[in-house]
Amino acid sequence: MTASKSLTLFEMNTYGIRLEYTKDYAIVHMPYTNKMTKEVFLDMVYRLEDWWEFLKTVGYKAIWCAVDPTDLKINKLVNKLGFTEAGMSDGLKVYKFGELE
Repeated sequence: MTASKSLTLFEMNTYGIRLEYTKDYAIVHMPYTNKMTKEVFLDMVYRLEDWWEFLKTVGYKAIWCAVDPTDLKINKLVNKLGFTEAGMSDGLKVYKFGELE
């Protein structure tokens, strides 16, 4: 299996996003969220749509994320962003966004 690589997509005062990837998958990580407002949420929505267009263009079938199932706030956020639940792995709830058929 190919080792994954990671890059920080951006860091702001309100939240940060990191992308982990291999040739087979792309996973988003949100290492911190300091403030959640309507503006921050809308920023997340727009960025996710842009990333999905890019990742789809380069051949990925979905964007993945995995979160602690007991963190109700982050699970609610992931659902509101349009991710769908895909199952459990290593004690984390796994979600996918934009999977192509």
